[in-house]
Amino acid sequence: SKVLGEHLPLAVDLLADLLLNARLDPSDIEKEREVILQEIKMVEDAPDDQIHDLFAQTIWADHPLGRPILGWRETLRQIGRDEIVKHTDRYYRPDRTIISAAGDLDHDALVDLAAAAFGGWGGCAHAGFTAPPVSRLTAVNEDRDLSQVHLCLGVNGLATAHRDRYTLSILNTILGGGMSSRLFQEIREKRGLVYSIYSYGASYRDGGLLVVYAGTSSDHYQEVVDLIQEELRKIRDEPVRPADFRRAKEQLKGNLLLGLESTNSRMTRLARMYMAFNRCFGLEEIIQGIEEVTPERLRQLTQSLFD
Repeated sequence: SKVLGEHLPLAVDLLADLLLNARLDPSDIEKEREVILQEIKMVEDAPDDQIHDLFAQTIWADHPLGRPILGWRETLRQIGRDEIVKHTDRYYRPDRTIISAAGDLDHDALVDLAAAAFGGWGGCAHAGFTAPPVSRLTAVNEDRDLSQVHLCLGVNGLATAHRDRYTLSILNTILGGGMSSRLFQEIREKRGLVYSIYSYGASYRDGGLLVVYAGTSSDHYQEVVDLIQEELRKIRDEPVRPADFRRAKEQLKGNLLLGLESTNSRMTRLARMYMAFNRCFGLEEIIQGIEEVTPERLRQLTQSLFD
């Protein structure tokens, strides 16, 4: 909820009411089911979106993290009100809940509002932990009647709270994090083989991925794959130039500061930090973590990931 500061009590009351007293009317569930089915179709019609789901399903085939967030048609049709009520009773409990806010508010006043709104809520959530994901070394191709080839090529990444998380962010920035990155410059700007190419990290509590995405023509597919692999080898085997290393750090810090201009991103960042570390990091501590990354740590990480 995003409201004027003076309307904070109403916002807290509405959110608490939605969570604790949801009607979950069967007719509303049916409407939402149809909406999600349409979302699944929409993703299937956007191969540059769906390729990321297919990649996760391929590399983490037997793990929950490999499943698409929207689910599958078969399971979606089986979910009714009873299943939703059982799920919320099992997992939506105070010990698994974080209240995060940013903007025009007073912390103590918000705590009082939350205590009043959620004071009667009790119980503990089902643990529900699974084993860490195990990656498969494999290649999968799916034929589609499309004008482009969409591809993802990736390796194991790091868990959210890993000590080298800042090192991974710098690696991703140098490799494919923007228009000045190596992949963009080498494969799009210099050779014109793709329209879109980038890398990204996906980090979770107990595992992660580092993925490169590219969209190209079928004629250039193999050349693009070879060039991506060549860039991975270069960043693993050759020292990164000091200017590129410094530029990546400055880019990360700049993105961090720009994100603080949005109350939405501040609120989300606070919750994510608390979920991963059970505490919040100040801006100075994060910047210090970025600055402490050395070329040697980057070299060690690339040799570990790109073995």
